[in-house]
Amino acid sequence: MSKTYYEILGLPTDASEQQIKTAYHALARKHHPDKATSTDDFAALEAEFSRISAAYNILKDKEKREAYNKTLQAQ
Repeated sequence: MSKTYYEILGLPTDASEQQIKTAYHALARKHHPDKATSTDDFAALEAEFSRISAAYNILKDKEKREAYNKTLQAQ
């Protein structure tokens, strides 16, 4: 099973908006593709950065987050 958006950002499901933003920025700095030192590094960082960004884009939006939480509860 793949990680939830909360797991990707390393957050509990009741995280505040500020916690989400802080976690995203820390992970984005760490995994940004510009930090790559080789082609293989670039591909790995780009994939991880994409997952981090997708998680953030859902969790930062109140309506999208509520809908996402409902899908988690249904599972």
